[in-house]
Amino acid sequence: MPAAPTALPADHPLRQAQWIWPGGFSYLYNAFAHYRKDFTLAKVPRRAPLSITADQHYRLWINGRYVCRGPARGYQESWPFDDLDVATWLRPGANWISVEVYNPGISTFKYLHRMAAGLLVAVRWGSTTLVSDGSWLRRRSPSQRTDTARLSIQLDFQEHVDASADNRAWITDPTPPTGWTIDPKHHSGIGDCTPFSRPPWDAVEPRGIPMLREEELIPAGVVSRATGTCATGWRAWDNVSWPWVAEGRAATWTAADDGRRGERWLELDLPATGNNGFAAATIALGTFVNGCVSVEVDGGEADACLDLHYHEGLQGLRGDLRQPGDGCAVALASRLHLRDGASRHEFFHNLGHGVITVVARGNRAPLTVRLRLRTAVYPFAMRGRFACGEATLNAIHAASRLTQQVCASDAYVDTPWREQAQWWGDARVQAANTFHLDGDARLLARGIRSIAGQRTADGLTYGHAPTIAYNC
Repeated sequence: MPAAPTALPADHPLRQAQWIWPGGFSYLYNAFAHYRKDFTLAKVPRRAPLSITADQHYRLWINGRYVCRGPARGYQESWPFDDLDVATWLRPGANWISVEVYNPGISTFKYLHRMAAGLLVAVRWGSTTLVSDGSWLRRRSPSQRTDTARLSIQLDFQEHVDASADNRAWITDPTPPTGWTIDPKHHSGIGDCTPFSRPPWDAVEPRGIPMLREEELIPAGVVSRATGTCATGWRAWDNVSWPWVAEGRAATWTAADDGRRGERWLELDLPATGNNGFAAATIALGTFVNGCVSVEVDGGEADACLDLHYHEGLQGLRGDLRQPGDGCAVALASRLHLRDGASRHEFFHNLGHGVITVVARGNRAPLTVRLRLRTAVYPFAMRGRFACGEATLNAIHAASRLTQQVCASDAYVDTPWREQAQWWGDARVQAANTFHLDGDARLLARGIRSIAGQRTADGLTYGHAPTIAYNC
């Protein structure tokens, strides 16, 4: 990528930090890592700047409260970092930072993998200095299955989570976790603590665009239900999406409107399924979103599953079901292996969708399921307005505004659904729309630098970048 617009100051605390990753750079395929740092503050500073980045993505909590996700997409030669003021989340006395980091271990249509992964953090608050180093608790996620299907040929992987292996208390519990270990196969000795400015991260740069606007959204309600018999081998599926296409098309769907919509959750009940049965509910979000799902389940059994399928829209009473292999091999789904009693999890990946199908499998007792989403989009102000006496034109404008919003995150993307690539032909049109709606040129400026950072031998740029799609 071209040289960073502003060099990192010589006294910046990030220069004292290390890139940390549990166990080194072995087995990075579809890898999740957890981090925890406990510390004490005599008093909370008026401003508490924190610099943070990860290769590829992170989610940050302070004292059990969610802060944000990042960084923006980029190139390791000058990897983007985020500057935050976290004073709101701090308190006098004991504090703790929790971070979840994801690295796909492969290149995609929005990321170039360089055989490395890591977290980099630094703060300097008066006499308090914290930097990522070997003192941080860290581990590979014990709950995430790594050998899962791709969400599509352009994206990362489905998330299959075992709730019995991680109750997420390391995020919320004031007491530091114990017993964190690293699988011996991960002890490569390479990359556990990597000095600042060592390759592949030669330098870092400010993200150059605002942090995403993240908001909680409660789904609108249940629209239909179905029951049936699970296909063979359902507990071991590495792809929970494609077998569901046949199951969902064969099922009889009946209209329903029985979800309970509260202040923070949509709650619904699913009947007992028996050992090899399923019970499904189609849920309309009320709008198309780019975001990730949080789920809580009561009444579960350790041998049962809850699958979530993410759809663009409806086909009659059910979520739209693509034939396996269609839509660039789209397979947008997640799986939560339940534990006895209560299970909860917030899935990591941001996906574009307007409908969710929830499928309970193999539970011998009824389940109570609660859902909400955390949306994440570029924080447009959307100051532009349009109104006329023709209702159809007003509806077209409203749909266009929504499309412009959900197709803008850390870059202009052609779709938040199956691809999320920064197609530059599309981005030029989206930027022109932005100038009418908002006037913010920062996403365009960062996009120009991003496209210029990946070129062919004859100087041409790719259709989108960063990318592994060398044919584009």
